[in-house]
Amino acid sequence: RHGARASSSIYNLTIDETENFKIPMELTSMGMRQHYLIGSQFRKRYIEQEQFISKRFNSSEVLFRSTDTTRTIGSGMSQITGIFPPQE
Repeated sequence: RHGARASSSIYNLTIDETENFKIPMELTSMGMRQHYLIGSQFRKRYIEQEQFISKRFNSSEVLFRSTDTTRTIGSGMSQITGIFPPQE
């Protein structure tokens, strides 16, 4: 399931137009954050606690799938980033 998304209609509700939804039905920054946090929880449980998969992404251990819509791809990418955050 995707995270928070923009309304199916475009509304100009704010003074700062950068806060308005530009593309109907697309994932919002809040939705991206929601999925990142879900990924972080997956990481905590399956990598840190259970040690079920490696700390670094290994394509032989995990498979990610999505429908072919921008919203669901964005949701998945945000969640993957939470599971496997960029290394410093």
